[in-house]
Amino acid sequence: MEFCEKFEVPEKFRGVLDYTSPYELPQECVSFSMNSWLGFGKKKGEVSFLARCDSPTGIPVRGAKPPCLTPDYVQLAHKSLAIASDCFDVDAKFLVPKIKGESGFLHAALGGGSDAGIGQLTGGALGDLSRQLEKFRKEAETKSERQSCSIILGHWKLIAENISSSPQHRCIAISWPDNPLKNTVLTVLFYRHLEILIEEEMKLLGIYPLLKETRLDERHFSSLRGILSNLAYNSGSRQVVHLLRRYLRARLNSSVTTVSPHDFNFKADLSWINQERDWKSIPVSKLTFPGYVKIHMRIGHPGYLGDLMKQIYHLNVSLPEHHMCSPRYIEGFLSL
Repeated sequence: MEFCEKFEVPEKFRGVLDYTSPYELPQECVSFSMNSWLGFGKKKGEVSFLARCDSPTGIPVRGAKPPCLTPDYVQLAHKSLAIASDCFDVDAKFLVPKIKGESGFLHAALGGGSDAGIGQLTGGALGDLSRQLEKFRKEAETKSERQSCSIILGHWKLIAENISSSPQHRCIAISWPDNPLKNTVLTVLFYRHLEILIEEEMKLLGIYPLLKETRLDERHFSSLRGILSNLAYNSGSRQVVHLLRRYLRARLNSSVTTVSPHDFNFKADLSWINQERDWKSIPVSKLTFPGYVKIHMRIGHPGYLGDLMKQIYHLNVSLPEHHMCSPRYIEGFLSL
């Protein structure tokens, strides 16, 4: 009895497999993530967190065999990330722990809320992307001399068609052979979309003057945008920036009117908050921004970035220190 399903990579994706770039992450980043997921619980046969599709636009059927990790299967996921991140100028290192935790780079991953595919895209994310795709296509055309953008433009019809927020069409996010290329490109575009939204929200809500008033050095502003973009992947850009504005205003009206890089360290232990009977009674002067998020977030998972840190710790104990997917290279986006 076969405990895995073999997915053949069609000829039309050979150009993806042949892509090379001096900037792409090692393939081990992907293969290690896949093996970590497939080893979860040491299950054999069909598993509930994977799904199959009878139609590219239908409803996923939960319960499928894990994919066989053939060289082509691993390489297609690896090259898809390299191509998408290079074309749209997204640092792939920051996506590795996210995708490792969300799906293990497995194309057929299906979450409890019908979050689907490599990036576990939700209906809301797919709906947002459907309205942004033309803008991103034009951006790719301006960089068509890049091999990565040329490949994406060659597959653009596949990437852009049938995008729907409806759970009735969630197979668009996991069906083979369209994915993992399609879902990986959409995942990278969604992350880039969030970076843009965060910057717009920060300007609109006057965050930069507040940061200056609280004495945070301007050299940290870029890293802070990265932290907020990662948090927004789970919680939405508007809520995240509104929380930051409320936090900064509260600090300015407290006994501690300044903030430091320490106040934006999402790697810090927040377990002490759990010991308090009334979280909201904790003075803001004692709270870092991660602590404030833990208490006041209403949409999403307050411990999302902490969960990403667990993925980084796993990479840390499993890969050599010099490896491009070790924390030495990828943990910076969780603190200033």
